[in-house]
Amino acid sequence: MQWTRSLTLICFTLPNFLQAAETGWLEKISSLRFGHEWVTATQDATADLSVLPDHGYLHIQGEALFIPGEFLEPTYLSQVEFEALTHDPNILRAELKLRPFPSPLPGTDATYGTFLIRIKNDRPLNLLIDPQRAYHPARFMIADDSGSLVLTEIGTLSTQPESLNGWSSTPVVINSFSVSGDFYLYVHASGQLHNGKNTLNLSTFLLGDAITLTYNNQRTDTVLRIIIGCFLFLALFYGFIFSFRPKDRSSLYLSGYALSLFGLSMIYTGMFPINALTVSRIVSAVNITAIGFLSFYLLHKNKPFISKKSHTTGVGLVIAIIMATYLAQVTENKILVAVSFLAGFAFNLFLILATIYIGYRRHLVGIGYFVMGTILNLTFQSLVLLTALNVSKAEYGYNLILAHFFMALSLGVVNAKEFAVTYHRSIRQGRDLKKKNQEITYLNHNLENLVEKKTEQIRALLDYIPQGVLSIESEGRVAADYSAHLKDILEAEQIAGESFFELILKPATLTADLKDQAWQSILAMIDEGELSWEANRDKLPLEITYGNADHSKILKVTWNIKVSDGKIQNILVTLLDISTEKELERMAAAQKEEMLLLQELVSVNASTLAQFFATSLPLVEENMRMLSESETSTLEPHD
Repeated sequence: MQWTRSLTLICFTLPNFLQAAETGWLEKISSLRFGHEWVTATQDATADLSVLPDHGYLHIQGEALFIPGEFLEPTYLSQVEFEALTHDPNILRAELKLRPFPSPLPGTDATYGTFLIRIKNDRPLNLLIDPQRAYHPARFMIADDSGSLVLTEIGTLSTQPESLNGWSSTPVVINSFSVSGDFYLYVHASGQLHNGKNTLNLSTFLLGDAITLTYNNQRTDTVLRIIIGCFLFLALFYGFIFSFRPKDRSSLYLSGYALSLFGLSMIYTGMFPINALTVSRIVSAVNITAIGFLSFYLLHKNKPFISKKSHTTGVGLVIAIIMATYLAQVTENKILVAVSFLAGFAFNLFLILATIYIGYRRHLVGIGYFVMGTILNLTFQSLVLLTALNVSKAEYGYNLILAHFFMALSLGVVNAKEFAVTYHRSIRQGRDLKKKNQEITYLNHNLENLVEKKTEQIRALLDYIPQGVLSIESEGRVAADYSAHLKDILEAEQIAGESFFELILKPATLTADLKDQAWQSILAMIDEGELSWEANRDKLPLEITYGNADHSKILKVTWNIKVSDGKIQNILVTLLDISTEKELERMAAAQKEEMLLLQELVSVNASTLAQFFATSLPLVEENMRMLSESETSTLEPHD
């Protein structure tokens, strides 16, 4: 799987990164130096420029002499005089190295003194010295056979450590100088006391061609300002995304994360002049705050995929680690500092790996960029971890900035992709909504015409249908819409609004009981449920005789209901005049009866018919005779 391959890549490459941290290219990146440099170490506090290439520079490491409690005047020393200083037991050997502040100079209680390095040279050069960090007031000077020169002075030197507690670092600017032979570098330094110990330290420095180093410093400064600007831009960018979708708090956490990193980088790089000890404390506090925001972000991203209890526990752990780190900074307990940083690093690593795992499982947007940012972040955070655990004595400031920069940048890409997906989805939905609005607008504009057309069609049906159609509304009254043929059937002009009982049931030749049952059923069904229809439909007449004895019509009645929201809104009644059909049925029945008589006659056989006539004719003649006699007796006068 992809996530297992990513974890394997991290595990196999991380040791190589850590191995290269001390002197390799990783150190150059972590110090934001991009030029090609040659690393050289001093021997007996002596550096040799014979290895310096044209237009190049050296990274001077090793050791320097330290004369405690004395500001030596910069003078050119003979080789014998310098060797005597190197063998003087009162003069210390100070290691040139970037250390986290405060890092006391071992072997002395002095709070001021002079660092001294001999630099061998056999050719004319225009040089520049670039110290990596300045932790306390210092004066850089050189001395050769032609005299001495003050290169720069940082802060105000003092032999009283109490007066240095408010000292603030300032950007280091060193003047270039020209030499043609050997020279000595003198650095006067004075530092404050911390926990009863000195804070003196001379960092490694760059020495080489003035133009090359100046250009290198300009590039470093440009890159550093770009990184700081990116932090500010990302803070504003995440804030903008949060304003666009305020329900998603991940953008709020990332905005706080980037804003914390902006403050951290501004403080560490000396944009704000603050005491070095205060800088160390603030940087550590802001760093853990940034890590807290990052942890909250990761927890929030994983919230849909973990239980509520796990999320709550994670939030509690993050808050506990942050508070423990703050407490460690206040108490300056090195063990607590190391433990809290290790706990924060481990928990943050766990969250990152969990996010990678879930991201690949769920195919989340931008997970590849998140993996890249994680690898770079862990690379530089591991260097910080080594310093926090006292495994390494290297300074960690730029490592922190770069570690967070790569993580913030990768998260910025991830959120940009998420925002782009959301934005394109919104655009697509906007286009669909616009299309729907156009359709709705078209329908609204044409609704009246459509209604008129539909009304005309319905009216035409009602006008030409050879039936009486009406609708019974509340209180049993006839609705305004009815068919034109209804007037001919009922022979009435006023129909709309009339009572159905008065208009149709009352003139019908139904019994009073049937009329009342039908009328009460109609009133009981309107505005009631469909169950009332099933219960009362059998009481509605299907055929009625309408009119009086002189003039009546036989009407066939059909009943239907219109239901809305589960209730009967009205009753649709259709009346069909079937008087002619009934008359035709009566005539057909009479003719059928005659035909049956004829059929009976036709079906009699000849002998039976002859016997009938033989028997019937004498009777007919006798009847005729009796009738004739009766008429004659009736006409004669009586006495």
